[in-house]
Amino acid sequence: MTSSDGATVAALYKRVAIVGADESDEIGIVPHKSTLQLHAEAARNALEDAGIALSEVDGIFSAGSAGWSPTLQLAEYLGIQPKYTDSTSVGGSSFVIDVEHAAAAIHAGEESVVFIVNEGHAAGHSRGEVAAGLAEDNDHAAGHVLAAVVASALAHGIRA
Repeated sequence: MTSSDGATVAALYKRVAIVGADESDEIGIVPHKSTLQLHAEAARNALEDAGIALSEVDGIFSAGSAGWSPTLQLAEYLGIQPKYTDSTSVGGSSFVIDVEHAAAAIHAGEESVVFIVNEGHAAGHSRGEVAAGLAEDNDHAAGHVLAAVVASALAHGIRA
């Protein structure tokens, strides 16, 4: 699905929407919480913003650094069994690509509510320093975690 594909964009118009967005409870270097904990906080906060229960989520998307297969780890941590997960990681645009993948999956009927989590970088440190492990260690999160909830507008009575 690309913006040059007019038919696909038209098919999604007013049918799929970002209905909630939020971030983890704390930002900055958070030595008392794991990356997984911050991802869960962001997801729960975005779902609350959307007015959608965790039990309604049937898809998880994340390119975060919560370890191997971040979507499966997050699902287990939250106690849910999504029908669909996507952990595509392409660098800085992963979050945007996750939104596109989520919209396409919703349109295809694979799911009706998903959340997407993405980790920012440590405040005061370059991305290179974070990648090299200079701004954080492997046990503690740094930066911030953002989450968005994408839903089928038709299934949730959303008027765009």
